[in-house]
Amino acid sequence: MIPFPEVTEATPTPIGLDIALNALYETFNKGWLLGMTFRRAYQNTVAGKMGGLVSSPQVYLGGGRYYNCLPNDNYTHTLFFRTDGPERPNIDKGERRGGRVTATLSERPLSLVFWCDLTRITPGYGGDYIYTEKIKEDFVKRLYRLSCVKSIESMEDSSFERVFEGYDMPDEKKQYNKYPFACLRIDFTVVFKPSC
Repeated sequence: MIPFPEVTEATPTPIGLDIALNALYETFNKGWLLGMTFRRAYQNTVAGKMGGLVSSPQVYLGGGRYYNCLPNDNYTHTLFFRTDGPERPNIDKGERRGGRVTATLSERPLSLVFWCDLTRITPGYGGDYIYTEKIKEDFVKRLYRLSCVKSIESMEDSSFERVFEGYDMPDEKKQYNKYPFACLRIDFTVVFKPSC
């Protein structure tokens, strides 16, 4: 197996969305997920080999390096978080001239995106079947324990295209939605103090 790319990125300052992303990373980068969990993937769009534009999820590793988080059978799994819409701050400047600014919690829609080889991960449950229901249960329990998670909106584990929606998948990667491979996406909303 090829060594997993080392993340040397500095820990983000705990402000705004990074507060929630740090909490998510600390919660998921443990046990059988250790070392293959990333904070945030950014959508990177570049010119494709055959023309046109190609988008992929890229996580910053540090030192100007990025890692493409599309499925890669050199590894047992990957997990990353992505933003799925703008931040919705709730800031009231007040009606009086020179009124006091009050800020409550901002909200941001996120997704957890996970891909794995079910025969190579070691979560302590599973077997010779597609056990994404157990993985979902594990992940939802972790999300619900975090005070920054306001709600869970949806979960997808049957369509590879919907799990990796917004990214261009090379044809050779489309095999990754058939046993022993599995993928999962959980859409949820986090809350955090706005950076202002």
